[in-house]
Amino acid sequence: MPSLWASSRGIEVDGALATWPRLLAGRAEQREVEPEVARARDLAEAYHYLDYFGGVYPEPTDGEEWSPVPLIRRLAAEARELGGDPTLLEPRSQYMRLALDLDSFANLHGEECK
Repeated sequence: MPSLWASSRGIEVDGALATWPRLLAGRAEQREVEPEVARARDLAEAYHYLDYFGGVYPEPTDGEEWSPVPLIRRLAAEARELGGDPTLLEPRSQYMRLALDLDSFANLHGEECK
């Protein structure tokens, strides 16, 4: 099994180091050469983050100034822009359910507005 290490310098596999700038340059080059692969990867990342952030925060309570609803709505919009359908995800929280509901509007505190 190969030895794999990640650090502030980059990724090292069995003693060979790939620095972060080199890794990012390779990813940018792949994006130009294989745009469909890059788009699929971006959509997979959008789904991953949407699913993760959809359950990581506690439910907002009255009096809180911050709500995860706008973040979830933005991640859902990213997935839609990439051709995905975020409503296929199982909502892991009430705030995720509210954010994915296209027919409702929530203010910054996650409260529904009519």
